[in-house]
Amino acid sequence: MHTLGEINARKRITRLIKRQRIVTFPEIVFVYSDCHEVYSRGFLTSGVYQVKPRDALQLDNVYCEMINGTGWTVLSRRSDGTLR
Repeated sequence: MHTLGEINARKRITRLIKRQRIVTFPEIVFVYSDCHEVYSRGFLTSGVYQVKPRDALQLDNVYCEMINGTGWTVLSRRSDGTLR
């Protein structure tokens, strides 16, 4: 479930994107600590999301697998060192 503030922020951002204007809202920041939290906020599609795990210093892009009523963080590192 999204809070009323999140819903209103998304509506404003969507309207601005449709007008093809680039605007930043530094006061509106949604930071999720893991894929489960992403899922619980209504993002039900598997894909890459930005999360900031507890005690981490920065946001990271992670792949979230949204199945079985929750979000799972998928970690994978190739032998050449790339992440996919």
